[in-house]
Amino acid sequence: MKYLLKILAVVFLICSMYTLVSCSNAHIASSAGVDVVWGSHGPRVVPSMSIGVYGGGRR
Repeated sequence: MKYLLKILAVVFLICSMYTLVSCSNAHIASSAGVDVVWGSHGPRVVPSMSIGVYGGGRR
């Protein structure tokens, strides 16, 4: 039982290292602005906000 537990711990450690390395370049980007929507009663200003998580690349 101890042997199996040690094997599972090592596999978990290796998997977590790969996960942390692959997420190391991820960054959060946000943007805010306004959109102009044209309707039957003329233009209307609608606020817009977005938050995204982008992986890889440099900022």
